[in-house]
Amino acid sequence: MYQTVKYIFERYNGEYDWFYIIQDDSYTESDRIKGLVNHLSINTDLYMGRPEEFIGGETEGRYCHGGFGYLLSRSLLIKLQPHLENCRNDILSARPDEWLGRCIIDYVSVNCVSNYE
Repeated sequence: MYQTVKYIFERYNGEYDWFYIIQDDSYTESDRIKGLVNHLSINTDLYMGRPEEFIGGETEGRYCHGGFGYLLSRSLLIKLQPHLENCRNDILSARPDEWLGRCIIDYVSVNCVSNYE
């Protein structure tokens, strides 16, 4: 996941305001995602998907489950980018979605949400 986020930031940061990350075996209605982001502020630090408790339940916060995909705002990625190397070295997780969630919570203080008002 480190390489994925790094690649997105390096290649597409200036081109897109929103990034939807999903597994390759999932179906998404892209028009619905587009309709959603058209109503959101591009300045919002948003990490949206299906919130899940971390395995073991000892970690504060909620991460977005990767099987359903999750939406990341460019403003969130900009704040996360300087900390990616620390996350890579300090956070141990066998699940990429949990790793990213822990990184976002630890360094940007944003939890996964299922909706945004």
